[in-house]
Amino acid sequence: AEDTDTEEYDPHVILHEFGHYLEFRFSRSDNFGGPHALGDLLDLRVAFSEGWATAFAGLALGDPVYRDAGGPQQGGAFVFDVEGGANSAPGWFSEQSVHELIYDFVDTAIDGNDILSYPFSAVWSVMTGPVRTTRALTSIFPFMNRFKRANASDQATLDLLASSQSIGSITTDFGENETNDAGSADVLPVYTPITVNGAPVNLCSTDDFTSDVTGSVNKLGSRRFLRFTPPSAGTATITMTATSIPAGEYADPDFWVYRLGLITGSEGQPSAACEDVGAVGWEPGNCVETASIPVVASEHILDAYEWTNADRLPPEFSPIGRTCFDITVTQP
Repeated sequence: AEDTDTEEYDPHVILHEFGHYLEFRFSRSDNFGGPHALGDLLDLRVAFSEGWATAFAGLALGDPVYRDAGGPQQGGAFVFDVEGGANSAPGWFSEQSVHELIYDFVDTAIDGNDILSYPFSAVWSVMTGPVRTTRALTSIFPFMNRFKRANASDQATLDLLASSQSIGSITTDFGENETNDAGSADVLPVYTPITVNGAPVNLCSTDDFTSDVTGSVNKLGSRRFLRFTPPSAGTATITMTATSIPAGEYADPDFWVYRLGLITGSEGQPSAACEDVGAVGWEPGNCVETASIPVVASEHILDAYEWTNADRLPPEFSPIGRTCFDITVTQP
């Protein structure tokens, strides 16, 4: 890609991608990819994976100034400081918050609340141990929770570092204490409990954090997460029924089910076109997504979303916006 972006002068970029390889091969990555940029409010999996990879690049080079050359004769560059800098949207959904935290854990520079310096092995042991086996999705929550447990005497200082990134005190892999909702009513809790054969849970998928540059596919709030534990192994039926759709739009509820990071089931097919709730001719049965999946008697994660808010869209589609669903999990 001569005169565009060859990466030949970009050791940070090369090591960022190598960091993704290490994460995938030796730890676990639930990151599903998609375009992203500093300042984006991201799906928690994407934010953590991209932040980890950037921190790894800076630590491997011993250089916090991340450079990505490009343009005619590779004469321009995108540059930022991995260790710090303005962050327009700090939080658990920010790759910048993640890379600053992980970099600060290891670097020897003392600044602000960053008075700690661990060997890289302390970070790597958490990545290859508890992050790999967490029942939650991979994110800053299991990483920080297990890092704090491994360094119990420093928990107060680690909480201060997290707080400086607008992340609450993390005490579990699921972020139950998190209060940073990025100004949206459709972000928290990070995970919503749902009881098998219990009452429906109503959640909403939004496009509130869509970027004009990087789109909506992997942004905060487009996907909502639920936790459930079947009482026994066998099959479970997931059902999503639309309760609110933007006027004049058609919805497509979808979901994935994960256990220990592995996909155990995927979305079914809607029974019919799913139009604006309350429109002439609309019937509740016309806006249902359901599928039966294999399950075991342990915790599963349900990733539920409106397709247009959370997928790679062909040019003729765009996110339809806030769409709400009743969700149930049933088992014979």
